[in-house]
Order: sequence, then C-alpha cells, then structure tokens
Amino acid sequence: MVNEEDIKKEQGAAAEDSPKTSPPEAKPEPAVTPEAHPPPAPTGNDTPEARGTGGTDASAGTIIAQKSFTLRRIIAPVIIGLLVVALIALFARTRSQSQQLVTEVETRQTIEAQIDDLENQLSSQIKETNELANGLKTVQTERDQFQTEAATLKSGQIQLKRQLDSSLAFSKTLEERLKAEKDTIAELQATAKESRQNEKQLYKKLESLLDEKKTLQDELFQAKSGTSASTVDMPGLVVKDSRSSIPSLRGTVLKVNQQYDFVVFNRGESDGVRQGDRFRVMDRNREIGEVVATRVLPDMTVADIDRRQTHRRLKKGFSVFLNE
Repeated sequence: MVNEEDIKKEQGAAAEDSPKTSPPEAKPEPAVTPEAHPPPAPTGNDTPEARGTGGTDASAGTIIAQKSFTLRRIIAPVIIGLLVVALIALFARTRSQSQQLVTEVETRQTIEAQIDDLENQLSSQIKETNELANGLKTVQTERDQFQTEAATLKSGQIQLKRQLDSSLAFSKTLEERLKAEKDTIAELQATAKESRQNEKQLYKKLESLLDEKKTLQDELFQAKSGTSASTVDMPGLVVKDSRSSIPSLRGTVLKVNQQYDFVVFNRGESDGVRQGDRFRVMDRNREIGEVVATRVLPDMTVADIDRRQTHRRLKKGFSVFLNE
C-alpha cells in the first residue's frame, strides 16, 4: 500500500528534477489513466471507517500525481523550445559578433594602413617643412644682406645727392662768377677800347705838335745860322708808347668783385703773365694782400683774392707786382 508520505516524497523529487534536468528530446509518454494504476488491494485493517478516510487521501494523491505528470509533460517541451530558441539566438549573436569582429579587424587593418600612410605623409611634410625652414632662413639672411646693402646704397645716394647738390651749387656759383667775369671783362674791354681810341687821338695830336715844334726849331736854326739841319736833337723829349712805359710785370687793378672774390688788372699774356702767377697788391708803398692769376687774356688778367694773405679790402687803382 502506498502511503501519503511516499507520494509526497515522489512529488518533491519530481519537482526538484524537472527544472534542473532537460532531456535533449522529450518523447511523449503514454497517458496515465486511473485504470493504469489500480487501487491497492484492501488489507485486514481495511474497515469502512478506514476506507472513509484513507480512500480520500489516496484519491487526492493520485490526482496530484496525475497533475504533476501532466505539468511535466507540458513544461518540458516549452523549456526545450526555449532552450533551442536561446541556442539559436546565441548562435546568431555569436555569428553576428564574429562577423562584426572580422569587420572590426578589417577596419582596424585599414585604419592602421591609413595611419602608416599618414605617418609617411607626416614625415614627408616634416622633411619639407624643415627644408622650407632652412630655405626661409637663407632667404631671411639674404634679405638682411639686401637690406644692409640697400641701407648702404641709400646712404651713398644721400651722400651723392648732397655732393651733387653741392656740385650744382658750386657749378651755379662758377657760372655766375664766369658771367660776372665776362661782364667785367667786356666792360673793361669796352673801356680799354675807348681808352685806346682816345690814346691814339692824343698820339696824333702829340705827333702833330712835335712836327710843328720841329719845323719851328728848324726855321729858328736856319734863321740864326743860315743852314738847314737834317736832324734836331732835343734832349729831354722822349716819346714812347704808353704800354712800354709800364714795367712788364707791374699793373693796376681795374675792377674788384667782392661777391666772388676776384680782381681784374691790366696785364695779360702779351706781358708775360701766366696762369697761377701770384701778385702782391700794393697801396702806395704798403703791401695789403695777394692775388693768384686764374684766367689770362691777351691784355688783362682775372685773379682770385687770397683771403689768407689779404688784410684789407682791395680797391680799384691799387698796384700789382709779380711775387718773385
């Protein structure tokens, strides 16, 4: 006879085994019916009272066992299906992860190749940058040299400009002085020409007077001696050219130009004056300065005033003597 405790133990063991073990394949079991398990035979102790209580417990245990087997038969396929679905999902997930891993590996290899290319490009760029930096240093050095040369040239240009301005000013001064000399010489030449004309007229008058005097003397001598004299010696009367009466290297200041510091005197190339000759300037018997011949004409000379040796202002009419 199966008691209640044995049934409970069997149900507890079945409940414990059902969630822990899952057979790979569940085969349907034959349906358990009440006929398959006949009730136990009555024993000596089976009395109507016992059947009244024990029979009820046995029927309840049987019902519970049947329900447990039914649950096991229903739950087992569900669990197996869930396990299959989980395995399929796990396989699909593993496959997806493996494909993703392969993709990531390929992507990583591609990225590493790109990184290598970038590193090569970076090295090339660094090399080019260094070359450009060296070229820039060279260019900067050349630029500094050019700037120094430009500054030197600019300074030289400024000096040349100053010299040119000074030369132009000096040239202008020389032109003005040359014009002043020409004007002075022209004026003096005109005056000299007029003086020569007046001198010629005076010579003619003097010769006429001398001829008259000689005629009168001849007539007087003939009247006294009755003889004609071929020549008449008149001591004390000597007629010479006015130019020959002046010493060869002695002259007189005809013009003084204080603005350009030069004088003009009446002795020139015909009198033996040469460019560079120095002359002492005299006021009566006192020496007051010196002049240097710079431009020698046939009958007059232009001479610069030597301010270092001149102590007074020169004037027209002062005498000049060759400084021997």
